Amino acid sequence: MRRRSHIPSAAKTTDEFNVGHSNPVRHRRIGVWDYFEQRRPSARGFPGLHWVADIRHTLPYVWQMVKDLASLEHCRILFLVYFLSEWFLSMVPAFQLANQGQMLDVVREEWHSVVRALTVFSR
Repeated sequence: MRRRSHIPSAAKTTDEFNVGHSNPVRHRRIGVWDYFEQRRPSARGFPGLHWVADIRHTLPYVWQMVKDLASLEHCRILFLVYFLSEWFLSMVPAFQLANQGQMLDVVREEWHSVVRALTVFSR
């Protein structure tokens, strides 16, 4: 009985994928595995800011979606309500953090006054 190869025949052909040519796919051999990774286009002049290129690429689609939603009846009001509620919910952690910081200041002041009172009584 002949043993079947674990690599699909489509991956073996050289005309589908050639490592030597400039390709948006990077090939690495890790042990017995072939690892194919899509190369991300870097933003010009700023390595590591590939998310800027992603946003720029998807912006026309987002704009088209907003235009389509605005053309629907009553959708502008619902979109505004959704946007404001999401903004409010995103601000809740910031308000909680500010409130906790103020509470820590109050507790610290009270603690110092208790320590001062105890040092006066202990003398």
